[in-house]
Amino acid sequence: MSTLPAGRRTHVSAPNDIGVRQDLEENLERLAALRALYSRAKSVRGASALVATLLAVASPLVTLYWPKGSAGLALGALVWALVELVLLDGLEEKNRQEAALIQEEFDTRVFGLPWNEALGARPAPELVVAAGKAGKGDPKLKGWYADVSRLPRSLAILLCQRSGLAWDHRSRAWYQTFLAAVALLLALGAVALAMGTRQSLTEFLVNFALPVLPAVQHAIKTFKAHRRAGAEQERLRDELASAWEGGLASGGNLHEAQLRRVQDRLLLLRREQTPIPDVLYRLLRPASEATMHEATRRLIDDAVRQLGR
Repeated sequence: MSTLPAGRRTHVSAPNDIGVRQDLEENLERLAALRALYSRAKSVRGASALVATLLAVASPLVTLYWPKGSAGLALGALVWALVELVLLDGLEEKNRQEAALIQEEFDTRVFGLPWNEALGARPAPELVVAAGKAGKGDPKLKGWYADVSRLPRSLAILLCQRSGLAWDHRSRAWYQTFLAAVALLLALGAVALAMGTRQSLTEFLVNFALPVLPAVQHAIKTFKAHRRAGAEQERLRDELASAWEGGLASGGNLHEAQLRRVQDRLLLLRREQTPIPDVLYRLLRPASEATMHEATRRLIDDAVRQLGR
């Protein structure tokens, strides 16, 4: 955990300027950079899923209309599964971890929290400039966090930390269910096709099992990653809820070290969790954002009433 300067090991209750800080040019550039890097990570995973899906779809067509090509398709599927494990997973992880560190720098600058060197070095300015060049100036980046100006700084930070987690948790739960269904359908479909065409065990392995392997592997691996992330999010949500109640009970005061601990866990979660595809993100965003904003508004109103602000 981070070590705070002696003068900062205090309760945090001062007014906040999060709304102003988050829209500073240098912070908007960080948002553009992290969005670009997350999109790259999603593109790598999306390309992997697309090729795996095409191989799975091709297997019954090749078996029925070009049986001689089945062995080549099976070999190609096996090679692709290895490429995903050895090359693509590492490339996705690199972009994801760089994006997580830039998001951490954005948060620490906006919240005024210290940087925890134990969890990684600050991202190089060159990385931020290069990655953020394309999306710089996008007006959608403004107002990243909700208006929390009515809250004392500690509760404002806590609510911002909670907001990203709440949106991500709902989207991830939906995607996790979708992935489980895909993996099950692919496996059952391969068995059903093999039985329907009276394939021997060897023919089943070559004609159906191997071509479907990359898609099933991808779905199961992604499902497990999202399930781990979901479990960690549940634990963190409980901690945030407890901290929120404690902050209200203490008149809006929280130790900065407590806020930093929450931020540490957010960073670790962002570095390890698999991103949600952009297509799904855009599809679910309107409804999820509306729910999140309404929940945030109610929490702010409740806090203001209790604190008498």
